[in-house]
Formats: sequence, structure tokens, C-alpha cells
Amino acid sequence: MAHRPFFNYTQAVGAASVTNARVTPVGVRAIRLASTTACWVTIDDNGGTPASATVGFLLNGGVDGEIFGVCAGDQVSVIQASAAGTLSICEMTNA
Repeated sequence: MAHRPFFNYTQAVGAASVTNARVTPVGVRAIRLASTTACWVTIDDNGGTPASATVGFLLNGGVDGEIFGVCAGDQVSVIQASAAGTLSICEMTNA
């Protein structure tokens, strides 16, 4: 299924887990994540479970973005794996 970009924003990646204030809106079916640095990420609807090396998945930095399915109400949390950087988040809807 094809997706089209809906809304783009960035989130700082640092030594402390940060949950983005933006909540995935109704109609968004996927997000594309790309980071300038390796980071641990969580995507959930529990008010943003803090990301860590034991909770979440590792997103490699400096490579093409990855696409993940999401539901309305999901939030993204992120923490650096080794160095600070920026996480780019692109919300996508069905084409």
C-alpha cells in the first residue's frame, strides 16, 4: 500500500529519554523515522514509554529512514545510543 507524507517534524536525540508532545492523529497509518545518530526508539500509546536499550528498538543513524505502522494516539520516545543528534519523523497517510 502506498503512503504519502502528511506532516513532518523533528525531535532532539540526547542522553535522556524524550517523548514527543505530538500525538499521532486519526488518519495517520505509518511514520518514517530517520536519525542523524544511532538511537533507541519506542512507539506506543502509553503516554510515551521512555526509550532505553532494554525498552525499544535500535534505529541506526545516517541511513535511509524506516517505516513503521502506527495507530491514532501513539507517541514516539527516543534516547541516544552513543551521541546526540536529531530524529526526523514523517507522518504518512494512505494514498
